[in-house]
Amino acid sequence: MTKADFDWAIEEATKKKKQDFSRVEFLTYDEGLCVQCMHIGSYDDEPATVELMHKFAEDNGYELDITDKRYHPRFI
Repeated sequence: MTKADFDWAIEEATKKKKQDFSRVEFLTYDEGLCVQCMHIGSYDDEPATVELMHKFAEDNGYELDITDKRYHPRFI
């Protein structure tokens, strides 16, 4: 995603939702090698998705490196 994409998304969300999204920030961070997926569905079902990602990493010879300094973004 580029800054231009981000700005467009904020503008569209502001129009559609009629809410103030001025506190939303565009940032990047380098977490290194990671496993990620898009969870589609209820947050109640999210733990199963996370478990699948953990299993995938472990099955492929990687160790989990989860600490309180890592990001777990939630877009609500």
